[in-house]
Amino acid sequence: MITGLREDIYTLVNASAGAGGLHYVQAKQGATFPFSVFTAFASPVTKDTMNSYYEYYVQFMTFGTTNTAEETETIAHAIITALDESEGSFSVTGYTVVSIDNVTAPRSTRDEGGRWQTRIEFRIRLTKG
Repeated sequence: MITGLREDIYTLVNASAGAGGLHYVQAKQGATFPFSVFTAFASPVTKDTMNSYYEYYVQFMTFGTTNTAEETETIAHAIITALDESEGSFSVTGYTVVSIDNVTAPRSTRDEGGRWQTRIEFRIRLTKG
């Protein structure tokens, strides 16, 4: 993942990610619940008649403390709000963020320990320059 993109995502989302904050790939040992983790993977470059786009799919997982999904779903919606219409807030050197699309509705499940987790995904499109 482009370092500047990762840093901008962190800056925009960290305050919305729960008391334990936002982590990239894996939360640190002993992280305070609730917290969120994000990962990303690059899609092949896509092209239309005028532009070529670099696409990243970014997944956020929020891990909660309560016995209901409401806590993690509230955080997921706060992340959606933080990224909604935020293209102009990114300053990735050498790239322009042209769109950020929420591609999945929040999905909540329970892990083996009974903790709720909610997942959401976004597609971020960039152009060079």
